[in-house]
Amino acid sequence: MKKREQVLLGSLCALLPVSLVLVLWARSHPSQVERLYSLGFYPRWSALLMGATARLPFSLAEWLILAAVVLVVRAGRR
Repeated sequence: MKKREQVLLGSLCALLPVSLVLVLWARSHPSQVERLYSLGFYPRWSALLMGATARLPFSLAEWLILAAVVLVVRAGRR
């Protein structure tokens, strides 16, 4: 396994417990989730993305799908 792949795998493994803790916390504190995410973070993030991509004739998801396909094809060639 290459060094870059080891670093990526290690990072993903390190983030797994963090995400688990966040999910468990969010389940037990729905009012905090509403205040922090639904009323705080999401409206700002949505406005930022909409402002950045509204004039483009394609969606951001299409670019992400294209990038994923390219990465899979490149990985298959190795």
